[in-house]
Amino acid sequence: AMNVATILSSINASLAILLSTTAGVGTVRYVSNVGSVGADNLSRGGAAATPYATIDYAVGQCTVGDTIVLPGHVETVSTANGLDFDVAGIKVVFLGEGDNRASVNLTATAATIRINANNVHIVGMQVTGGIDAVALCVDVNGKTGVRFTDLRYRDVTGQCTVFFNAANN
Repeated sequence: AMNVATILSSINASLAILLSTTAGVGTVRYVSNVGSVGADNLSRGGAAATPYATIDYAVGQCTVGDTIVLPGHVETVSTANGLDFDVAGIKVVFLGEGDNRASVNLTATAATIRINANNVHIVGMQVTGGIDAVALCVDVNGKTGVRFTDLRYRDVTGQCTVFFNAANN
């Protein structure tokens, strides 16, 4: 298992390249539950050394042009729209490789990741199914300009009925 310092030091060069190619970069916010260092409160600030604990909280703090970085984070989603990317113009970057890649673990059949804003760019998201027969993993709710780069699904315990839905787009 990697500690937070190791993870953060291993991503500095990649993050610099990523951010330098992102037009209109606003605030960079970090989310990590590696070593239980993250907490969801404004006093944390979402900095690399004081990350938020959940993606949903970080999204709620964002405005257009912001970037959320996830070094080794695993977000657990157990409800419909339990993770809702509902702020327009943000980028979310899941870092890591293989089993150390940041991911979203769906733990109920109704659990979904919802994209409910325009111009959201998600990079490197790995979705895992932590329960048999997840009904729908990712739902793009009639929005435009939504981009996924390197989207992955890894089956942990069962199958996914519908991985991706982009109705009304």
